[in-house]
Amino acid sequence: MPHARDGNLRIHYRDTGADATPIVLIHGHPFNSSAWGPQEDALGKSLRLVLPDLMGFGESEGPEQRAYYSVDTFAGNVLAVMDAAGIDKAIIGGLSLGGYVTFALWRLARTRIAGLVLADTKAEADNDDARATRTAQQQRIEREGISTLADEMLAGPLLSDATRADKPDVVERARRAMDNPAAGWVGALQAMKERPDSTPNLSSIDVPTLIVVGEHDAITPPALARLMHEQIAGSRLAVIPAAGHLSNLEAPSHFSGAVAEFVSEAAGGI
Repeated sequence: MPHARDGNLRIHYRDTGADATPIVLIHGHPFNSSAWGPQEDALGKSLRLVLPDLMGFGESEGPEQRAYYSVDTFAGNVLAVMDAAGIDKAIIGGLSLGGYVTFALWRLARTRIAGLVLADTKAEADNDDARATRTAQQQRIEREGISTLADEMLAGPLLSDATRADKPDVVERARRAMDNPAAGWVGALQAMKERPDSTPNLSSIDVPTLIVVGEHDAITPPALARLMHEQIAGSRLAVIPAAGHLSNLEAPSHFSGAVAEFVSEAAGGI
């Protein structure tokens, strides 16, 4: 797997290498780039997919101290990967945490963005209750590790009821992609609870934008996706049937089809 250097950190990424439109897809928490496997299979020959492991996840290095983690430092990881891959401008997409990182990239380096894919994410910052929940999870991980919490998350709102009941292979694939260092989990929770509100930035987005959300996403529900859609001029909204928060894994053909159609129209910006 190729890698980039972001300061002292080695940041790994997957690159299909196709001679085609580049799209960078940023994974959610607490996953790594392997969570994009269905898209790598479906789109990797027609698009150049670049799939970073954010610091502390997958094969990327990450500091132990939570204070080093923020959506801006994650955005720096992505820019380092783009530089290493020789990509000046790309369509940038992210799911959940990856969406928060995508908003950070828009604030920091919008000239390098030809289009956006915002999947199962939201513009709002955490409220007090959400921050308290993330702090409690950090403390629990530091005491117990990740295993029990990972199982509880999969049994909770990450997936739709239909996925848990009928698609054990998807549940298992998601569980494997959650097998990341505890420091990455704790750091990502820190980044999420301290991220800024991106709502004021929505009206400034002037590149082609696709907003994707699972029909049964209980974490960032369709109502929040519609709010983004209303505030980003010219954006399109795709609601993925029968999917929860991990719409790219739960309904990969629908998700990949929506992305492929969007990219074919947005590619002129590169």
